[in-house]
Amino acid sequence: YAVASGAKDAMRAQGVEGWWKGEALTITMLFGFPRPKSLPKRVTQKVTTPDLDKLARAIGDALTAVVYRDDSQITDAYLRKEFGVRPGVQIIVADTEEG
Repeated sequence: YAVASGAKDAMRAQGVEGWWKGEALTITMLFGFPRPKSLPKRVTQKVTTPDLDKLARAIGDALTAVVYRDDSQITDAYLRKEFGVRPGVQIIVADTEEG
């Protein structure tokens, strides 16, 4: 629910009304996690659970009928999970044809 609500707020703030109905889409997702205090600073990648593909699937499903008609419209995806960035997820969706 929080992802869909955040997406609606972000779309409204950018003046976007409705969702992409059939276009091929590119999605970028950056998942940030708090760094455990015991972890050396040189370690930036989170190689423990949750799995990146499961995180991406949950976001893809949450944005269905909010940002796009169906998550099958996603033809390109750029995914990353790491420590040291703001905890949460940053999402960018763009028309694949427009770059």
